[in-house]
Amino acid sequence: MREVALRVGARARVSLAGMTLCALALTACGAPRATPGKPLDLQAVLKMKARAVRVATVPGVPPQLGAIGFADLDHGWAGGQGALLATSDGGRTWHTSYTGNATVKSFSVLSAHQAFAATNKGLLATSDGSTWHFVDSTALESVQFFTPQTGVALRPSGRLGPIGPNGATPKGLRVLHTADGGRTWRAEPGQPLLAACFFSPQQGAAALYAPNGLTLAYTVDGGSTWSKASPVPGGYGATLTCTPDGGAWIVALGGVGMSQASYTVLRSGDYGRTWAPVLARPTAGGGPAPGNPSGVTPGPGLGPGPLAATDKEHAVMLGTCWACGSGTGTVLLDSTSDGGRSWQQVSSAIPGATPSNLTMSMPSPSLLWLMSARVTPIGAAAGDQAQVQVSSDAGRTWRAVRLFGPTTPYAVHFTSERSGYGVGWSGHAREVLATQDGGATWRAVGELPKDLAPSASYDPLAVPRKGVLYLVAASQPYDQHQALYTSSDGGRAWREVRLPSQGYGVSGISFASASLGCAAVSGPHGQRDYATRDGGRTWRAAARQGMPAAVCAASLADPGLGSLAQELIMRLAPPTRGEKYKLPPAMLTSADGGGDSLWLSFFPASLPTLQIYVLGPAARSVRVWTWPEKAPGLAGIDPVSAKVAYLWSGDGHLLCTTDGGASWRQVP
Repeated sequence: MREVALRVGARARVSLAGMTLCALALTACGAPRATPGKPLDLQAVLKMKARAVRVATVPGVPPQLGAIGFADLDHGWAGGQGALLATSDGGRTWHTSYTGNATVKSFSVLSAHQAFAATNKGLLATSDGSTWHFVDSTALESVQFFTPQTGVALRPSGRLGPIGPNGATPKGLRVLHTADGGRTWRAEPGQPLLAACFFSPQQGAAALYAPNGLTLAYTVDGGSTWSKASPVPGGYGATLTCTPDGGAWIVALGGVGMSQASYTVLRSGDYGRTWAPVLARPTAGGGPAPGNPSGVTPGPGLGPGPLAATDKEHAVMLGTCWACGSGTGTVLLDSTSDGGRSWQQVSSAIPGATPSNLTMSMPSPSLLWLMSARVTPIGAAAGDQAQVQVSSDAGRTWRAVRLFGPTTPYAVHFTSERSGYGVGWSGHAREVLATQDGGATWRAVGELPKDLAPSASYDPLAVPRKGVLYLVAASQPYDQHQALYTSSDGGRAWREVRLPSQGYGVSGISFASASLGCAAVSGPHGQRDYATRDGGRTWRAAARQGMPAAVCAASLADPGLGSLAQELIMRLAPPTRGEKYKLPPAMLTSADGGGDSLWLSFFPASLPTLQIYVLGPAARSVRVWTWPEKAPGLAGIDPVSAKVAYLWSGDGHLLCTTDGGASWRQVP
């Protein structure tokens, strides 16, 4: 269950003059007065009809990106679903070069100004590095150009049939040739390929579908015919990389299971005629590495990422570990400069990179550009916003690149309608941020210790009084210990808070006022809640147990409000107690409060979207809202009062309401 900070009566009174992020005005900003009348009971709340909220987002929200291509340290492109971005200053600034209904699959870069992009709607091309235009409407999976006129492409061609231990059916690919810059294409005959790459228009390497594995092959006639080179038993998928000097690198994918995947990397130095394994990673979940080679260097991670190479001697291999990190996974990097005979671990965890939607560009042996999906530690869905890192020293150090300007923090806490704190942003998970303009801009005010990062709890941040922050953080690189930390100087210095029992780790922190708060701790026998009445100096077992920290904290300041919230949770999202296959009516996804109110969100099992309950002071008022299915996915709510609240999503949106949740506007 989601545990987030509740601040009852602790918000500062501020003026809304000049407030641009939310258009609706408030008549008062302090804690609202209790609604006259009797407290509402659970049955009355359950009978309430939910009303749909209105959500207004800013046009041009960052699209989902999944392809990257660079010519050098300064000039490059990023593309994906419906957009293509360009930079000429190493990623410091970007401009949109294309928007539409095409999805960019891959790039082929000839120079800082000449490049091509394969899309599901055809071939895009640029001759100035800035403006792109379609030259053909053939759907392409990938493309390789050798001159501005001569190139080879791969076109999707149905499915190859059952392959792999889980009956997966990978896509087949057909080889196409062009001699006029992609305006027309000539298809090669023969069987569909599983993967392929080319050294020149005539010479190439491929992975062919074969029973119980793969067969590696090569061509000298542009793909009209293929000569078999080497079998790879147990290979159920493949990615191929070719370099102009005859180097070929294949990542053969094996079985999967337990968030692990087995793989083998094979290398050829003679245009695909002979192959030798250079990396192998068997896993407990995925079984033996394809081909089951012996005496081979273990590959990085517990699953494969992309491989990039500049020639037959220099290559880098990314490995993934989904179980590592604070709920986000980690990305590892190994490199070779001798054709795979020896490998060096360059990085055991690339800062900011996540295993989701990985893609890489390697213009030279020392220059690496890496893109991955932004995954927040609060457990939101991945893939809606990309993050980019660049290394100019072969992966030893990395610099984060912002694709879309200021990024919404992983978690936020507002101390007033305009001022608040945030923790972490894409590529900088340890930064502590502050805003004075309602989240439109953020500045760094502190940093967590190097071995910490925001935890995977739904909302790890609470600010009970000015300059005092509480944060649930996890040790790195493995999420083995989630503890509570506090800062009394606005996020610059941090110390651990010792609770009576740590259990498996702290899972939530919440304050109802400057002095009243709760912390939730997961343990072998369920959740244990601890309360403080002196601002965090001492902690004791709370009277209310097994509830989100926000509900526990609310009960300290407003017992009626806390009781109604607890009854609602126990009816809609009761904790499971070992009953197999019995699901609750709904899942609690958020619990937070402010200004004598509690905001709870549930995802009902019978509805396509979630509902938000706003419980007023002393349980005398309740509003129920339905969140639109097509709106940004809710990751957390941070109320300032019963009227004003902020909401953030896993894809980088920050939204605000000033009318108690009836309408929301994206913070631009």
